Formats: sequence, structure tokens, C-alpha cells
Amino acid sequence: MKPVKCCVFLVISLFFVVGFLVEIYRNASRDDSNEDQCEIEDWNNFDNEHIPHESLHEKWRSENITRRDSMHGSKVRLLSAYVYPEYIALITSSEDHYGDTAYCRYYDCNRREIANSSAMSTIFPLEPIPLTFRAYHQPVHEVALCLGPIYGTEKRWQQIVEFVEHHRYLGVTMFYFTIFDIDSYSRKALNYYEQIGLADVRVIQLEYEQLDWQFHLIETHECHHRGKYHAKWVINCDIDERFDMLDPSISMLDFLRSQQGNVAELNFQVQRIQKTEQGSAMYMNEKILMSDMEFMNFRKSSNDYIWVSSKTIYRPTMVNAQTYHMARRQYPGGRIRYVRKEIANFRHYRMVRVDGSIGNGWIYGVREFVETRLNETFENSLMSRVVDRVKYVYE
Repeated sequence: MKPVKCCVFLVISLFFVVGFLVEIYRNASRDDSNEDQCEIEDWNNFDNEHIPHESLHEKWRSENITRRDSMHGSKVRLLSAYVYPEYIALITSSEDHYGDTAYCRYYDCNRREIANSSAMSTIFPLEPIPLTFRAYHQPVHEVALCLGPIYGTEKRWQQIVEFVEHHRYLGVTMFYFTIFDIDSYSRKALNYYEQIGLADVRVIQLEYEQLDWQFHLIETHECHHRGKYHAKWVINCDIDERFDMLDPSISMLDFLRSQQGNVAELNFQVQRIQKTEQGSAMYMNEKILMSDMEFMNFRKSSNDYIWVSSKTIYRPTMVNAQTYHMARRQYPGGRIRYVRKEIANFRHYRMVRVDGSIGNGWIYGVREFVETRLNETFENSLMSRVVDRVKYVYE
């Protein structure tokens, strides 16, 4: 059997012609003894010579769309690989090889290379990585969420619970987490959500001593492919941001279901909320927990809404290149809709001052501040949910 053609995605790149390096082809046939043979499922019985929109991908690659050379000399590491209905996407950690020709090597379910399945590669061998199944005919989730990478010294345990419970209440059923660095105490919250099937957690380990915001596009790019064919819609935001439906007559799910089939991306304005202090390092008691909740504690908000750092909800199969705040390229026929601030926005609970942070000038364009809050019924329900989850995990 001839394997499906694969495409390479370097961190900030687009499709490559040909594929890259090594990966496990999970269900390929062999001529060995019966006990060593790999079952070929229907989704895997597929051959192709070209990837969808191949010429368009090559055009965008030549235009350096989403290219960002901020990790000079970085090693090529395999992060993940996804098998879709018509092709395979493989994501790596390197920017320095943007545009290079690369190769795929295919392995069967016994982690043995399939004969005559690849071209010669000068950088073979690397450790094979498994293909994550994404060859679904219908998305598994209606709405999933790509969370920006978690890193730094701040304890994230309470933010994680608040973030998940907030968006879970809106209708999100899968959270894609990417970890650069996290303390063991905060990791307990992630473990809980993994155990109940709400979180997909990927840990990215590179040769650098510390990863910060400059590596953010690793997560953005990888998570885009993680959600493709797995979710119909994907919310793209960071742990200090919350999607907020302001129109009380419609839910987030109903709003998304009302969109025309050619809408590839919904773009929302951001309202900045002044966050003046970090939360507790660990759970002490229910009273302190409630006083530390971001959505209750911080309400001083920008009266102006910001487009320059807008956030999106997008259809991953209709988007080719995703960046921090929005998609850079959509496939033909896909269109962008800019949503009025009276309908919905993103609340951004951002620290007023963080040494060495890209966001130290975050008040740009803000002329005045007002007190804002979530819907009171939503707040009360969210508070109860957060308390229940925190006590379950940490008491």
C-alpha cells in the first residue's frame, strides 16, 4: 500500500511540498507472520499524489506568510503528527528550516519502517512519533478551545479552573492545553481535567533553558492542527482571557450555529480588565478562594474596545495560517465576520505591570475606565462551579 502524502509544518510556516522526517504510520500492512501484521482500517486504505490546495500552499509559503525568525539555530524536533481524511500534517519546532524540502518516513504499528515508503533523507533517523487520528467525517466536538501556552513563575492553578469552568459553562467540550513550564501544584488541576476527558495536554520541551512569549506561535500553530477535523469551531485565546456573550437573548452555541457555512472566522474586540495582583500560591480555604477569583475581584475595565489585539473563533478546516490574534490566510470561499461589541467580546484580565513583559504598554489607546462585570446569574453559577472543582482537587 502506498501511504498518504504528508505535509510539514515548521513552527511558523505553511504546508511544504513533500513531507518530513519520521513518523509512525499506525495501520499499515506487512508481509511478516500473522502476529506481526497490522490491521488496515477503512480510513487508512487511501492513496493520493497531491495534498488539497497544494499550489496555494506553495504560493503562501513563498510569500513567507506567518514566518518569524526568532529561534535562530534551533534544533528540528518533532512535536506532533495528525492524519486527516486526505493528508497527514506533521509539526516541528524549528523556524530556521522554513521553506526547505523535507521527507517523510513511514512506520507500521510495530514501529518498523515500511519498505519503499519514503525518499532518501539526510537527517534520518529521529525517534518516530505516533500519528494522532483526525480522519473524522464529522467533528467530535462542536466547540473546542486552543489555550495559549502556559509558562513562567506565576501559579496557575486557580486561573486554570476559572478558565475551564467559564468556557465549559458556555458550551466548550474540549480544551487543548500546551505546557512550556508549570509547577506541580497547578499541574494537579490539569490532571483532573485530563482524567475526566475535558483536556488534551501537550508538553513542549526544547533545548532552551526557558520558553516565553516568543515561542507562543509554536502553540498557536500546533493547536490549529490539533483541532482540525476534531472540532467544528475553535476558540483561540490565552489563560487571562474570557469569552463573554453580552447579548442575553442568545447563547454562544446558538450564535455559532446561526453562522453561514462560508464563515471561516469570527473576530471579536477585546476589553482590557486591570489585574493588579496575582492570586494565592495555593488553596487555603473557601473564603480566600472566593475573594481571589479574577472575575469577581477585577472589574476596572477599558471603556474602549480594542481591535488591534482582537481574538477569534474559527473553523480550523477553513483556515490555513493562524497567528496570535487572527488567521492570516483562509482557504478559497472562506470569509471573516467582525462581530459587534454589543453581541460578544473577550475580557482580558491583564496585569498592569510585569517586568520584562511584552505587555507593559497595554493601556495604549485606552482613554478611560469603567466598572464592568459578567452577567450576575453567570457569575453566581461560575463561582459555585469553581469552588466545587477546587475543593475536589485540592482539599
